[in-house]
Amino acid sequence: MKKSFPLKLSSTLCMLILMPVLLTICCGCVAQGAPSTSRPVIKNNTVYTPWNTLLRGTFISTEGNRPGEFVMTSAEMAQLAENGLNTVHIYAEKRLDNLPVGASAENCDYLIEEAQKNGMLVVLTVGEMNHDPDSFERDAQFIYEFWEFYAERYKDRENVIFEICNEVPLAYHIAEVQANAYQIIRKHAPNTMVLFYSLAMTDNIEHFLPYLEETEARIDEASLWDNAALAFHGYESQEDLKGEAHFRNVIHTLTRGGYPLINTELPNRFEQSGYPDTALLRVCEEENISWLSFVFWTRITEPSYWRGQLDAAGIAWKPDYGNWPVPEMRYPFAKQRIWETAASTPLEYVQEYRGISYILKNGDFLDIPDLHFGAREPHALCVTVKSEGTGVLTVHQGNVNGRIIGTCSIPDTHGEYTEVTCAVDSGIIEGDSLYFSYTSEDGGQIYFRDWRFSLPDQALYSNPYINKVAAAEAPFQSGELKRVPCTDTEADVLLQVSGITDNSYLLYDFVGFQGKDVSMHICAMPLAGGTLTVYAGDRKLEYFELGSCEITGEPGQWQEYSFTLHQSRILMYDPHLQYWDLQLIFTGAEGVELFAIREFWFDTSNESYAE
Repeated sequence: MKKSFPLKLSSTLCMLILMPVLLTICCGCVAQGAPSTSRPVIKNNTVYTPWNTLLRGTFISTEGNRPGEFVMTSAEMAQLAENGLNTVHIYAEKRLDNLPVGASAENCDYLIEEAQKNGMLVVLTVGEMNHDPDSFERDAQFIYEFWEFYAERYKDRENVIFEICNEVPLAYHIAEVQANAYQIIRKHAPNTMVLFYSLAMTDNIEHFLPYLEETEARIDEASLWDNAALAFHGYESQEDLKGEAHFRNVIHTLTRGGYPLINTELPNRFEQSGYPDTALLRVCEEENISWLSFVFWTRITEPSYWRGQLDAAGIAWKPDYGNWPVPEMRYPFAKQRIWETAASTPLEYVQEYRGISYILKNGDFLDIPDLHFGAREPHALCVTVKSEGTGVLTVHQGNVNGRIIGTCSIPDTHGEYTEVTCAVDSGIIEGDSLYFSYTSEDGGQIYFRDWRFSLPDQALYSNPYINKVAAAEAPFQSGELKRVPCTDTEADVLLQVSGITDNSYLLYDFVGFQGKDVSMHICAMPLAGGTLTVYAGDRKLEYFELGSCEITGEPGQWQEYSFTLHQSRILMYDPHLQYWDLQLIFTGAEGVELFAIREFWFDTSNESYAE
């Protein structure tokens, strides 16, 4: 029975041993638009791309061989990459479609080829088994036939991973089915990575482990987990259910048992299937676990569903392509593994649970180059360390003897990794390097695993528009409107939107608010006067009118106008966090300039929260 994971001297382990050296040579090197040229690997508890990043993806279905529903052009796949993703999860076929195995082969061929062109990986799977015991044997036979066909077909495709079956029942002879399917895949494709089980629910790990152990015993390969991983979903961990703490505990239980993990169907928000569960996504990022979102691929390109949710939740990573969710720089407000970010390598490090921690003794230091905080000042530093004895971790700016911006007292953690938080001074220079130096008077040492900074008001969801927004600087579409300097001396550094005529408009990426009603404030200069009407939508669904305001008054004078936005009509889609396009439409007399706008903001102090 498997109780702990014995480290094997494999090619994967050798790469891990060499990784700190390699990182100092090519830190930050990732594929940039080139097709993948080698296979993904198992490393640091999870599945890694060939270019040393986590798998982050979305899904598409070719089940039922439905014409048109699988279509994803090369340009659309490239857009997924621009939105931070590197993997496509294909639900290829399932028995209940009553089609012969291979019915979706042509569609899968096309998608895998387009993925290859765009430097994307593919996880190919069989649709879930029917949990009815009367159909179990027929489902199992379908799985065997599926892999006899597709393992042979894609054995030489280096960008493909095989997932045995989506969401299998933990009953009957499922361990035998998993082992048999694995042997079929290995007969045809000895080098392709394989994913086991794909559990929908992980709320009872003790119930699951015997099945996993039986599968291992049936396969009986000492190197099994060098090119295989355990897939899980974790729907019981959605918000309002067991939550992110349970989700994290599941990850710890399995990785500490030696099982590399990947979440192949990261749950969406509870009862809100169009939106990612950012709390669970954050856990995967912090725990260094690859994930494939269950947000359908066509919604990844919509800001309402994807970019806005992650931006509002403060989630970012260094992308393989493009410059979102974060440019190619250190992102200090997301958890960073120290072995991927340190530029100077101490003489000692330790590999634990397929991860790496640097060992810092008295006088040792690590430097983190090129940190970009932007306009946000950090409030605190959080480090994950395991200590032997007590000591102090000091944060210097610029060089190892530079200005001290923070000091963390490290207690004796008695052999357990612990998060230690300390306050930091403001005024960090943008783009500078930070140095973590360790001192200990009693001969102590620490195992330094990861770090991140936080903001004083950083919450799970934040809102960038509570402060004033310069109207002329934010819109991504504005028709024929003009951006010109303001004419009053109090705001001559701002731009105004002018040339507003009948039926002109501004369109913004907009993060909305919890609750039903929010007041909107806008600074405008009436000319002929007119009406401003605010709508919310996502550019594909209907736009909903939230409120309107008459811009009237003495012409040529800046004035503040306020009115209530009624969100009750759009709360049916997401009562917890609104992320919509905000469209400002202007109407009035034809052929004249109605008014100019300088800035706007929102007031939530009297907000009426939704039940």
